[in-house]
Amino acid sequence: MSTALADLRSSIIAKSPITLLDAAGTAIDDISLATTIVLGEKQYNLHQETIKINNKDLPLQAFYNVWVMRDFSTADYISQSQSKNIPTISFHNKSELIKYFDGQSTTFLDSSSVVSSSTTAPVKIKTDEAEEDKKKQENYVGSGAAAATAAAGEVSNSNNNNKNNNNNNNIASNELEVPLLHDNLFQGVKSINFEYLVKEAELKIVKPLKSKSSHGGKIGKPDKANGGGKKVDNPIILLSPATSALIQMSNIKEFLENGVFKEPNAASSQSTGTNLIRIKKVFPNLGPQQFLIVNSTDFFTKMEYWDRVVAIFTTGQLWQFKNYSIKDPEKLFQKFKGYYFGYEGALMNKNAQDWNVEVVKIDRNRRFNDKEISEQFWRSLERSMMIQGFRKN
Repeated sequence: MSTALADLRSSIIAKSPITLLDAAGTAIDDISLATTIVLGEKQYNLHQETIKINNKDLPLQAFYNVWVMRDFSTADYISQSQSKNIPTISFHNKSELIKYFDGQSTTFLDSSSVVSSSTTAPVKIKTDEAEEDKKKQENYVGSGAAAATAAAGEVSNSNNNNKNNNNNNNIASNELEVPLLHDNLFQGVKSINFEYLVKEAELKIVKPLKSKSSHGGKIGKPDKANGGGKKVDNPIILLSPATSALIQMSNIKEFLENGVFKEPNAASSQSTGTNLIRIKKVFPNLGPQQFLIVNSTDFFTKMEYWDRVVAIFTTGQLWQFKNYSIKDPEKLFQKFKGYYFGYEGALMNKNAQDWNVEVVKIDRNRRFNDKEISEQFWRSLERSMMIQGFRKN
């Protein structure tokens, strides 16, 4: 793990002052004009200090910019970063990085691991204190060697140090930093403060629920003309037609209605081959609702059908969007709620990592988890529909 990234995380968690300096050494607030970041008694060059992620070297500036813009939408983050010529980080890694910075996660790793590619050591601001620290380290090493000599009785200080260094090198060469699995985050003993979610819940859930009492009509999106509700036909969930998709027309009904996941190949033998499926769901807040499930836009003979789409499943393959109203997936998933279903422990498609999609993991062998994963999806979809303005009678 990059020393600079770890020091930045420590300063953020401790709420220590973080100062940006320009080339002249003057403190400034604009990260695009800054060349140096000061973390306590250490300084790092924002451009020369680089961290490798997805086999690409990114400057420390890009990582700190993610934290500075953590409350911005993905679209604003990308547009403002590009206007300032600051490299951007994919949506998936951006979310994981924010969790790492605010202490929700202890590691920040992607599938190819994150390492520091910079050999520049941090610079101490006070040289006197640096010399003092160096002397303390030398004294510590000396006392440790003396204790080892007394215990061994026959081995010299230098031989002990060389042996220890060789052992440490052998251990380090075989070390692997293992990222935490999603499920492990919910089984740890570390308490997590969720107070930051209060404001978001107030804006996205509580206020829409309070406003529903002043509007009549069926479940639907708000009518801009009169501020009320209009009747909307069954919402649509659009699946990926890819044969590699975990959720297909052959197994989605069993999974979403009964909470039982079947392998697509096994389920296809029992499928009727229909291109349209109806699924009913009773939500805690939105009440009963019937969804239409399709895996093709051939039925979309009018643009109004796109107004009924509430979720799009993807495998990360670009050809899926060839006949969509919005063919650019980055723009598409800013407007529509996206989902990526994958097996627990399997690598995520690289294209999907850069898109604004929610990842749902399915355990390949443990079927008793299927019910909870299915309910997790329904809860997420209900929240998304409420944010869009859907409401019940």
